[in-house]
Amino acid sequence: MNSLELREQRAALVTDSRKLYERAEAEGRELTSEEEEQWATRMRDVDKLENQIKAAERKEKLEALESDMNRSQGRKVSPSASAPIPKNHTKQERNKALKAWMAYGSGRDVSVSGDTIQRANDLGYHLNNHTITMRSINTGTSTAGGNTTFTTTYPDLQTEMKYYSPIIGQVDVQVTSDGNNFTLPRGSDVANTMSIIGQTSASPTNVDPTFDKVTLGGYYFRTIVQVTYEMLEDAVFDVESWLVSRLAERGARTLEKYIVSGTGSSQPTGLIAACTSADGGTPAVTLAATHKNFYTFDDLMTLFSSVDLAYRPTNTLVLADSSVWDLRRIKDGQNRYIWDVNNTLVQNMQPDKIAGFNYLISNSIDASGSFSKNIAVFANLSRHVVRMVDGVKITRLNELYRANGMIGFEVLMRFDCNYVGHASSIARAATPAS
Repeated sequence: MNSLELREQRAALVTDSRKLYERAEAEGRELTSEEEEQWATRMRDVDKLENQIKAAERKEKLEALESDMNRSQGRKVSPSASAPIPKNHTKQERNKALKAWMAYGSGRDVSVSGDTIQRANDLGYHLNNHTITMRSINTGTSTAGGNTTFTTTYPDLQTEMKYYSPIIGQVDVQVTSDGNNFTLPRGSDVANTMSIIGQTSASPTNVDPTFDKVTLGGYYFRTIVQVTYEMLEDAVFDVESWLVSRLAERGARTLEKYIVSGTGSSQPTGLIAACTSADGGTPAVTLAATHKNFYTFDDLMTLFSSVDLAYRPTNTLVLADSSVWDLRRIKDGQNRYIWDVNNTLVQNMQPDKIAGFNYLISNSIDASGSFSKNIAVFANLSRHVVRMVDGVKITRLNELYRANGMIGFEVLMRFDCNYVGHASSIARAATPAS
């Protein structure tokens, strides 16, 4: 049983335990002795599952590392284990196999040798199949006419996506093998403390932690990439790198957009929407009237201090490139730039920090220069969970662009995201209405 299945079991136990209290509360009574025993048993099972989850995650990490060492080429990535590339297949041979699949059925003369067909089959490119699936998890191949699966390129795709969008490397990416609802429990115990009691005193009234859950689905995202016949026929054209680069750039741009600014209405929930829900629609910081950009560091200090001290050290400031330059232009009374490498107040001698806190540039957040815009979010990015359904499906469109001398490839990917941190761990800054 993998860590995901164990987490789902744990979430179900927590939900069932919570129902015991909800039932008793609805009936206006305390838990019966039988119910208390049920609750205690489930909590013991939750603790056992926690240890099993940690062990399963360690095992999965070791398997991923072992798989990385077995791969003959490609960059190292951290997600799920991948099937090793057959050692007798060089990058040039993989390119030939991929080109053969991309051009097959296009109506052009495509010379495909028996060796290339066999090599393509070994790598998952069955020429008669119109759809292939790039995966990180090796699930085998289906029968003729169905989808094929290959694991040689997906790790490179994931790595390049992090290059195009660094925030992908900061959030918690959970890769699942199917698109069923993915439930994450969320609890709050911030108001509870222990009490002093005398030797013969009764224990104080117990206050239970509050629980809720975040459910992630899998929204479909689609794009079409096109390639000319001449490019496929060009022997020196590196089609594998070209395909990875195109998909990585578009995929990363799409992921970042929804990680940051997804509305949560018929689309993933981004940081802005999650923060708006947490603060009830009132930003922690609203710039002074008529100001459309950061003009003083005081606003940032207010933003930082609005997050509970328990969560603040691990938070990251997310803001647009224009807002960074607004901050860099702020000067002191002697006309010196405050944001200077020697100013420890601003960045602690580290160029990627402001007042000791990490910051990350994202152009998916509102830029400065307009009214009623969210221009910064201060949050724990590791608590923003991105659920990705494993695999990127690529379908060959033989006929659609033939008149233009091109072949089209429809690309499908699925993901969802939401913030699972406590409401007091996230805050935002906005420009005024006017």
